[in-house]
Amino acid sequence: MKQNTHVFTEILATCTLVAMRGIIPSLLAFQDQLKQRIEQFCQGLEAEKQDARTIDALRRLICLVVDIHARQGLEAQRMSWHSYELEHVFYGRNDSPLLTEQHVVMLFNAKDKAITHYALQLFALSPVPLPGDELRPSLELANPDVVVGNPIQPAEVAQSFEPAPRRDHGVPVLAQFLMISTVLALLWFICRQYLMGGYKCAGGQDDALLWCRNRSR
Repeated sequence: MKQNTHVFTEILATCTLVAMRGIIPSLLAFQDQLKQRIEQFCQGLEAEKQDARTIDALRRLICLVVDIHARQGLEAQRMSWHSYELEHVFYGRNDSPLLTEQHVVMLFNAKDKAITHYALQLFALSPVPLPGDELRPSLELANPDVVVGNPIQPAEVAQSFEPAPRRDHGVPVLAQFLMISTVLALLWFICRQYLMGGYKCAGGQDDALLWCRNRSR
């Protein structure tokens, strides 16, 4: 159960990320990531011996909500989710509705309240009304223990997708400053000695030339 909840939270975080217009470098990789997470989530439900029709209804709801967010979020970035929709990945291209009220009733009446909890979180996350949405208020009144608000906060999304902080295993800043100062001082000393040596050499050549001229006289 905990593993399923963790994977489901990752799906919600991914969905919320695109809703917040996060940067997606590759739509294909993003689609594949979502597909793998949904498959992993459904396989976990199967391992719990959940009803196959209930799992299918929940998968349909996940695909619908994620696709809605992806379309809206990517359109704002002048990108298209049309060729990557999860509905087509799992159910192909057809004219039948992905989610019906019968699917929603099945989820809301599931024996396992965890299924209802997942469904309510997805309904809360959807930016548009979904089929069977009018059934939700009565369900919330009858089952206050599964009522949810905002399923995931933006801060949690950022934490879920924030890259691990880079650890600096280099030399501390003060030590770097001392090293640079030492190198510069050494270079200055070498240049000074070189210039002074050249001056002395030039002075020595002038003395020799003057001595030769005096001898010739």
